[in-house]
Amino acid sequence: MWLTRTKYQELISNYAKPGKILMLFGPRRVGKTTLLNDYLKQITPEKVLKIEGDDAFIHQGLQDLSIETLKQKFSAYSVLAFDEAQKIPGIDMILKRIVDHIPELRIIVTGSSSLDIAQQTSETLTGRKHTITVFPFAQFELTENAYETKSRLESRLIYGYYPQVVNATNDLERRVELENLRQDYLMKDVLEVEGIKNSRRIANLVQLLAYQVGQNVSVNELGEQLRKEDSKLDNKTVSRYLDLLEKSFVIFSRASYNQGNPRKEIINHKKYYFYDLGMRNAVINNFNPLNERNDHDIGALWENYIIVERLKLNSLYQRPINSYFWRMKGTESQELDLVEETGGSLYPIEIKFSKDQAKLPNTWKSLYIDSDKAKQKSKALQIINRNNYMDFISL
Repeated sequence: MWLTRTKYQELISNYAKPGKILMLFGPRRVGKTTLLNDYLKQITPEKVLKIEGDDAFIHQGLQDLSIETLKQKFSAYSVLAFDEAQKIPGIDMILKRIVDHIPELRIIVTGSSSLDIAQQTSETLTGRKHTITVFPFAQFELTENAYETKSRLESRLIYGYYPQVVNATNDLERRVELENLRQDYLMKDVLEVEGIKNSRRIANLVQLLAYQVGQNVSVNELGEQLRKEDSKLDNKTVSRYLDLLEKSFVIFSRASYNQGNPRKEIINHKKYYFYDLGMRNAVINNFNPLNERNDHDIGALWENYIIVERLKLNSLYQRPINSYFWRMKGTESQELDLVEETGGSLYPIEIKFSKDQAKLPNTWKSLYIDSDKAKQKSKALQIINRNNYMDFISL
């Protein structure tokens, strides 16, 4: 089921402007090149030059060109596209020289990892670029009826939304695709780009995060668990690995919300989620059906699913929403799975796979509803379960 991703095409058309650089970032094999090619076809008969990132001959030529030669080479085009630009050495300065001296060009850049290119271009191209994150399919992008969505939910929780996985005809094909993706992520994006020699360390961390989806943890806690196998692994290295995994689109984090009582509210912990549940299950080789999993694992999958699908929706439609979790120190009963902050208000949310009821924690009410000192006021509690989740993750 390969779809024309119309919202992405709309964003590309809106942000591909003369004198600006549009960057399409995202995990490997989610369709960035397809999106780029579709856009280039739509603007025919405009003159377009597309440069492949793995063409070493062109790399050297780009770096050696003078400003005058750059103008002669590119001024005749309307659009200049760099596909897989993180493979091009010195791409930051190349882009800066082009956009500075040929401001009439529309420039589009794709990258399968933000590890290199984002670091290279963050300061060099300040004010000159716009970034769009391309995710695996979102549920709301798929054209299917309510019955199909319901019947396929378990498969999505187990195998995720990568295009080639969604399009696979059976579970064996899905597992093979996910194993190939896992190798691409950990062996190519993280290990090769950063030159990490101890691949076991990064694999252990990813597996640990897979088992702790939805749990609030600190770097110190993660380090303590990892040092049981590798006593030389320090917290600074753990922090660096976490950063690399986020920048390579394996995981993303949510910080804790705190404005009411910093002495009692968790402030230094985070929750980590996977951009795709198929990848989460692949790193621990667990593709068991839900009826063979315990309640904790099912709850973790469901929480990850809702939060990442909500992330896709908010990102693609550019909603100004900040997302957190909330918890009081020393207790699990005083916590919220998700807190969204937007428009000067707080929206507390509980995520339940079952139809269990929930209520707002008393401390939350005292801090963010009853208190006159609260900077933002809380709305009523939302409970997201299998009956109403589509209203939360789609338009």
